[in-house]
Amino acid sequence: MRFKFIVLLMFIGLVVFTVNGLEIKDVEYYDNSQYLIITINNPNNNINANISIVGYINNKIDTKVEMYNYTIPKNSLLFIRKKLVFKEKGEHNISIIIKSNNTIYTFLKKINITYAYDSRVPIYKEMITKNIEIEGLYFEKDPAYPWPFYDFIYVIVKNNDIIPHYVNISLTSSLNGNYYTVDNDKIIKSNPPNSLVIKSWTPSVYIPPKSQKIIPIKVNFYYAGDYKISINVIDDEGHSDKEVYNKISIECPLYIYNVTCEEEYNNFAYSNWFDIEVNNTADYDIYGTLYVFLCKKEGNNYIIIDNKTINSYFLAKGFCEGYSIPIKLNTSVLNPYDKDFVIFVIYKTGTICNSYQKTFKKPITINNLEVKNYPKNYYFVDENIFYDVYINITNNLNKYINANISITDIYNRTYSKEVKLTPKKYKNYNIIKFDGLKINAKDLSHDGKIKLKFTITAITPPYEKYYIIKRNETTELSLIPTPPVYIQDSLNDEIFVGYYQNLSFILKKVVGKTVYARLYITVPDEINNSAFFEEKYLKIRTMEEIPVNIKAMFLKEYNGPIYIHVDTNMGVRECVVTRIIEAKPIISCEDVYFNNYTVFIKIRNRTQGFVMNQPIVGYPTNVTISLESYVPNLKDIEIWASAMDENGRLINCSKKKKINIYGNHKKINLEILFNDSLEGYLIIYAKTGKATIPIYYKPIMVTYPIKFELKYNSSNSWADLILSHNYQVPLKVVATVNRYSKEITIYPYKETIVPFYVGENRSNISVTIELLDNISSIKKFKKTFYFNKLKMNRYNNISNSLINTTINTKYNENTTNNSLINITKSTRKTSNSTLPPNIELNSNNTTKIHNISKEKLELFYNLTGLNTLKKSLFTLKGLLYLVVIGIVILLIVLLMNKHLEISSIILYVLYKIRFTHKKSKKEICEELLNPPKVYMSNIVYSLGDTARMEILSEVDVSNRLYVLSPTNKKYKIELIKVERNKYVGLFKIPEDEIPGQYFIIYDPKNLSIAGFLVIDIKK
Repeated sequence: MRFKFIVLLMFIGLVVFTVNGLEIKDVEYYDNSQYLIITINNPNNNINANISIVGYINNKIDTKVEMYNYTIPKNSLLFIRKKLVFKEKGEHNISIIIKSNNTIYTFLKKINITYAYDSRVPIYKEMITKNIEIEGLYFEKDPAYPWPFYDFIYVIVKNNDIIPHYVNISLTSSLNGNYYTVDNDKIIKSNPPNSLVIKSWTPSVYIPPKSQKIIPIKVNFYYAGDYKISINVIDDEGHSDKEVYNKISIECPLYIYNVTCEEEYNNFAYSNWFDIEVNNTADYDIYGTLYVFLCKKEGNNYIIIDNKTINSYFLAKGFCEGYSIPIKLNTSVLNPYDKDFVIFVIYKTGTICNSYQKTFKKPITINNLEVKNYPKNYYFVDENIFYDVYINITNNLNKYINANISITDIYNRTYSKEVKLTPKKYKNYNIIKFDGLKINAKDLSHDGKIKLKFTITAITPPYEKYYIIKRNETTELSLIPTPPVYIQDSLNDEIFVGYYQNLSFILKKVVGKTVYARLYITVPDEINNSAFFEEKYLKIRTMEEIPVNIKAMFLKEYNGPIYIHVDTNMGVRECVVTRIIEAKPIISCEDVYFNNYTVFIKIRNRTQGFVMNQPIVGYPTNVTISLESYVPNLKDIEIWASAMDENGRLINCSKKKKINIYGNHKKINLEILFNDSLEGYLIIYAKTGKATIPIYYKPIMVTYPIKFELKYNSSNSWADLILSHNYQVPLKVVATVNRYSKEITIYPYKETIVPFYVGENRSNISVTIELLDNISSIKKFKKTFYFNKLKMNRYNNISNSLINTTINTKYNENTTNNSLINITKSTRKTSNSTLPPNIELNSNNTTKIHNISKEKLELFYNLTGLNTLKKSLFTLKGLLYLVVIGIVILLIVLLMNKHLEISSIILYVLYKIRFTHKKSKKEICEELLNPPKVYMSNIVYSLGDTARMEILSEVDVSNRLYVLSPTNKKYKIELIKVERNKYVGLFKIPEDEIPGQYFIIYDPKNLSIAGFLVIDIKK
């Protein structure tokens, strides 16, 4: 039953096979090799199928083989070979089923199996290295042609297999050599295309087993040259072989072997006529076309400049020995900067073509250019600089030729010459000179350099077939920019500060024409604002040496360089000479000493053990100054003294004294006075001429013999008197505090604290100290201490003690009373200047009366605490008002407790009163803040200068700082806020003011918090 079903399937498959065109032509089995060969013809497209081969005996499967995804090519006759091993002998039914998509192809055949093998016994297999093999290749050619012109290539293929195969042959070729094509205005070197060799068909040939066959292939060549030919064969089972044949030479019958110029020497052309040398290598006449191009080579390609086409009939080689075809090309359009050019010829006959090229050179070579005969130095920016140009040219021909040589400079000016050039065999080069070229000095760089760009042109006649040769040359000239006038020498190098003196020089001119010069002097920035020099304008005609004097003045000492400039009108450089100048004071101070010991305090040095005499606070002292003048008989010198404390503040302590020095030495006395203690330097100033300079520094200590302070709390009835001194032995004093006196011994370098009864709530307390030891000519000192007590929410029991010091001294049994105002220690540490002392040097015994202005009186109130007391009284008065208002409001509430509107009004009034009270507290707190801290950038200025300062403040000081001048005028300070609590202040000192001490005043307390000194020298 199963066999009948298989027969039915075969019938259906044959029907389908007939419809779709796939045909299984035959099935054969070889017992000796046990291979089953299926021959299939597929006239349609490719078929991808699964093939099943089954062998039946007695309705049982004896063997089975399956092949998946097997491709049956289109339009092919395919042999499918598959090994089948049968286990039993006898007649078998072979069923072949081909499944492709939804289509089934079947075939059934009976085969008698004479040999059967056990699967456990190995089967012998013949060893075959190549199933298909290419054994050779040869050409069919006509022996009459000297070179092969092929129509057929014959390939010898051998089938080494035991079964027949259909063999497909393919041929590929490539040109070994250059291939050129013309594309617009270029001849391009490119890769040869596959179309150079055309084959008419690809045969599919049947080859029996163990046999060979010669297969012809027809081909056509379109380009001459050497080829590499590859042959590939593949059989129906995919076995293949490949052979490669190199250097197969294909030639064109038309042959160009040379191109010559009408007039040439060693490929150097001198004409625009060229001859094309051509041969016909065939034994028959041919018709050919020559494409001649005049080209410029650019990489592997050629740029077409001019071209001509020649069509000609060429006789067989037996009738003509060759052809020389003349042709004229336009060589004048060649790039003049190119040294050579190319004649490129593409020639063609029939379907095959070839190319030829030759390079020619131009007849003249421009070698180089040299600039000579120009000056080494130049002096003026409008100067014309002349030079000569030498051009080196070579004539490459073997005969004399005429040429036009021209040169174009940077100003586009052209110079030309007609010259006769000597041939290279006689002279390697020709020198052509162009003289009188010029450049303008303004076109040179700052350091005297310029790049000259030239274009050199050579034209060869006769001009109807000339060649143009060009070359660009750049050369750099380097000239030295030189001042027309220079300084030859200097005569003096030492001057005195504050006086105009002459600086003498000698000028020398190095050019012939008249020059106009400006003579001036500059100095480094450090001394620039303190040195003044005269400017001079000169007209110099002569070549001789010219002495020149320039007035100069220095306002401070200097030992360093000055720079003397001579700037000439239109000169390329100014002459600058450096000279070292020493500017020194005209006088010097040799010694300073105190000479009035009756008013000095004796202070023993702690480390060295000797006794010094130092001035006492508030008492005038004589100072002797020894002066020496470098110039005899010096007049109108002003001398005065100032002091500098440890914070750098300057304090006036003497009047100015005008003196004359006769001879070279003089001693003078100055009277100095200090109103406060000081440890620092005594500085002696001298105004010589226009300059003010310090000429001597002497360490100084101004102090009280005994230091004493009073510590007091207003809620306590007792005060502590604190005493100390720096003498090395104990001292005895009598201290009187509020009418109570005590004799006290004070030990050195140790504070002594003595309590005194003074009573409660004291606003001021007087303290008198009387010396019992003979260490000072002043025996008695008195101070009054003032106290004030404030109560606030944020500040608890802050007491501000401001001291108004009154010094009662006894000198020559006369009494002098001075009322001085001292600032607190915290203010003194952050300021660098103090108020000037009330200096009175007259010796008559009179009591000084001070006229106190409204501002000074307000300052006194602020310092003594009277204003604070007054504000406290107003505060108590306000509290009483509050109590009265509170009682009235309480009565109204009791009577009209139901009227809410009245209650609201009362609450609003209380709120307003509370707000006013808080505001007064805020004002008091603000006044308790420390005054601003002022740091001056300099402490000595001149009229017209701008004083600069740095201000640190906890509150806004924009309208609270001003400058007080010696004429009691107030000036506003320009403030610039740079940070939260930091300002920069600027003040322009008026030029119509007077010299002296200027103070910076803090307005709310009318305090002097800084200052500076102004001298009467205008810069």
